[in-house]
Amino acid sequence: MDWSRLYAISEEGSSDAIRVNSATALSSRRLVRAEETPCEPIAFNYDEGDIACDLIGTTYSGLYLISNRFLSVLRSHAFTGWASFPVVVHGRGTERLEGYHGFAVTGRCGRVHGSRRLWSEQPPKTKVGLYFDPATWDGNDIFMPQDTMHIIVDERVKRAIEEARLTNMRFARLSDYDFHAVRPPPTEKVDLGRSRNRSRFRGQR
Repeated sequence: MDWSRLYAISEEGSSDAIRVNSATALSSRRLVRAEETPCEPIAFNYDEGDIACDLIGTTYSGLYLISNRFLSVLRSHAFTGWASFPVVVHGRGTERLEGYHGFAVTGRCGRVHGSRRLWSEQPPKTKVGLYFDPATWDGNDIFMPQDTMHIIVDERVKRAIEEARLTNMRFARLSDYDFHAVRPPPTEKVDLGRSRNRSRFRGQR
């Protein structure tokens, strides 16, 4: 297994990027892991930020919204291991942000070796790297470990995202992943200023 060709993906984390929160209580873990499929669109309300990017973070760990552009990239490359669900995104005041979908991950691998709790008990010997038993990976392009909320993608997915210039994403190679960092050190990240498709909420704060 070449761990340097697999990446943990997350939002870039800029304060300029819009983030949202759920208008109602929800089971974010079950949604993200595609263990629950909503019958009706889930409503999200504006939380912070100004720029609507291709990946929108929420106040729930691992729960993201993706743009039509992002969805098109996943479909056009026939990537496996993901699903979407309907959402309604409300901005400031009565403004509504169109063209977004909830993002769920259906691909799986086994438990992560070397969690923060078990560094002294499990490999690897160093405190860098996110690893799992390769035999437990189902082979999907996008997948999640059995016991954590990390979203992992293969190099093909990373390359397609970069070529499409999708915004507000960072990638950390699994071989470089640092559990003790506040955020995983990015291997690559997309500058929000590069987006030709970005939009801003112009309502009053």
